[in-house]
Amino acid sequence: MFDFLQGLLANVSSDELGRIMLRATAPVFLLSAVASFISLLATRYARVEDRIRSINGIQEQERERVFLKSDLPRLKRRARLLHKAVRLALLSGIATSLIVVFMYSGAFLSIQHQWGAAALFTVAQILFASSLVCFALELQIGISDSDNYG
Repeated sequence: MFDFLQGLLANVSSDELGRIMLRATAPVFLLSAVASFISLLATRYARVEDRIRSINGIQEQERERVFLKSDLPRLKRRARLLHKAVRLALLSGIATSLIVVFMYSGAFLSIQHQWGAAALFTVAQILFASSLVCFALELQIGISDSDNYG
């Protein structure tokens, strides 16, 4: 086992590790943005789910509030879009994390990792952009028909 580790360390110089650390800053910044975005999405999702639960709790005898039940399909659509946005953002975060793993493992194993890292970065960006589109659609629904709470 020790010989294997020595062999790996012999394949990479401190200069190469330094270059990889510099190149890894872009994915790390993207990962930070994705994590913040997921937090925002999770908060919005929780609020929509709370509204759905609240409306579902309205009894038929509450005639002054029963009209709120007509808002359920819109809220459920918003929840589905937010759920999809969270999943896409999580996949983007995973792809972004794999970029860093790919870069370091490529350096230690002395294999060309640039094309793989570039492909993963492209996938991560597509997933993140898709998540943003879902979020934009959810925002459009939320803004176009204001909630019926008073």
